[in-house]
Amino acid sequence: MGGNGPFTTALMLDFWLRELSFGGFFPIPYRVTGAEVVCTPGAKLYTWTHLPLTEVPLRVGLEQGGEPPAVVADPGNIVGDNQVLVVGWKERVEAIPADDQVLLRVRKKLAAGSPVVFLADQYLGGTLSDVPLRLAARLRVPLVFQWAELASDGVVEVTFRYAPRPLSEDEEALEENLVFLREWNRGALERLGWGR
Repeated sequence: MGGNGPFTTALMLDFWLRELSFGGFFPIPYRVTGAEVVCTPGAKLYTWTHLPLTEVPLRVGLEQGGEPPAVVADPGNIVGDNQVLVVGWKERVEAIPADDQVLLRVRKKLAAGSPVVFLADQYLGGTLSDVPLRLAARLRVPLVFQWAELASDGVVEVTFRYAPRPLSEDEEALEENLVFLREWNRGALERLGWGR
């Protein structure tokens, strides 16, 4: 870590995107894969892990016409009246505080037909949790993986895709989704030079 490698670049970009977002709208150069996933209405659980640019898919999903999801957020990232900043976007979205009532609140949102963003780890490089995946499976709502990475041309590549087994219909399906998440997370960290 450190130096001017891809990890430092991505962290600095993440920092400035958030800081600039307090001023409202600004354009972000991106390419999106899977926009049709966010444009499908109804309850779905979006998940990924804490990585640089993890917040960019929220902005891209809104810009593509997706329904605004509620976002599970650390209390330190909640602004105003239980809201979360959306990078480069004028409007904010509803926050679900990551406290002892988080699972109940997420469950209520999903059961009411609303989308939710719930990351599968607590911090960058943290242990992956299957809790968001199990919650989506229990409620029979589609599981969507979303991520963003900075391409060599300076454009942010944003991807939305259903999990390999979107409804996690049994323990085997859930494990397949968890393996996909682990492998892609490991690959993203390696591309960033994490741990070198």
